[in-house]
Amino acid sequence: MPRQQKPGLSYFPLDVDFFTDNKIRILRARFGNNGIAVYIYLLCEIYKKGYYMEWNDDFKFILAADLNLSDGFIEQVLTFLLERSLLDSTLFKSDTILTSPGIQKRYQLAVKERAKKTPVVIKGFWLLEADETEPFIKVNPSFHSSRKNEDNSRKNNDNSRKNDTKKSKEKKSKEKEIKVNKESGVAAEAATMFTPDSFEMICVNTLIHSCLEGFPGSRVPVTDEEKSQWCVHIERMLRIDHRTPEQIRAALEYAVTNQFWKANIRSTKKFREKFETLYMQSQSGRTADATLTAKNNFTFFILFSSFLLFY
Repeated sequence: MPRQQKPGLSYFPLDVDFFTDNKIRILRARFGNNGIAVYIYLLCEIYKKGYYMEWNDDFKFILAADLNLSDGFIEQVLTFLLERSLLDSTLFKSDTILTSPGIQKRYQLAVKERAKKTPVVIKGFWLLEADETEPFIKVNPSFHSSRKNEDNSRKNNDNSRKNDTKKSKEKKSKEKEIKVNKESGVAAEAATMFTPDSFEMICVNTLIHSCLEGFPGSRVPVTDEEKSQWCVHIERMLRIDHRTPEQIRAALEYAVTNQFWKANIRSTKKFREKFETLYMQSQSGRTADATLTAKNNFTFFILFSSFLLFY
């Protein structure tokens, strides 16, 4: 009797540019190293089972316990992974399945040697089209469908991507209409979103320090909930305005060191409004400094050369 084929992998490939991928950099900026840990944990579980896994509350609580994180934090990271297409949102909505085209492509490469002897039979939730699927992967056409949705999951995924622009516009519209209101409980919810080592909270603490340094009596956030309200504006700069952490860091550094802006940027909301001006001035300042340094170096070179000539 032939040995039963192992469905999952013992190890999986991780791209060498994993940490320089913009989606991963934003994940880390928003949720810190814990966000990266959650994503890699999920990848390990998916590949251990094959190319997908089913999400449920039991697994969420196990994941939270293993990483010593709150289940609310786990849900926030998962939402980010789905919104950024690091995991397929269509299959998750229809069947609470975690996978992605990228995961399945890497799975194909990993089982290639094994499949030379025995083709790999796909049991469902396959997202790759026929021209993307290797010959040794045997897919039943009916397995392209979701359990709850007869539409092809990949087509749905493509439609989801096409709708991203529409959803983004809707989110921007909602962001303009909805104000953060403590009485509605948004503040309490936001307090669990931003960890002390998250990029947003680091920016907020930097600005708070600047405000108190210039005006010791400044009204600044004190509690975690209050600080989280400020964090929201940094998060929107990343998610809605598509600013990179490096750009935000450069503009903020300029804002807290420039005498004029230090007295005028008193909140992250104001910082977001003036971001473009701050960033452009921060970059022009660097260019000017670099030009001045080059001129000074050239002048020194001429003087030193003249000294050697007449010495």
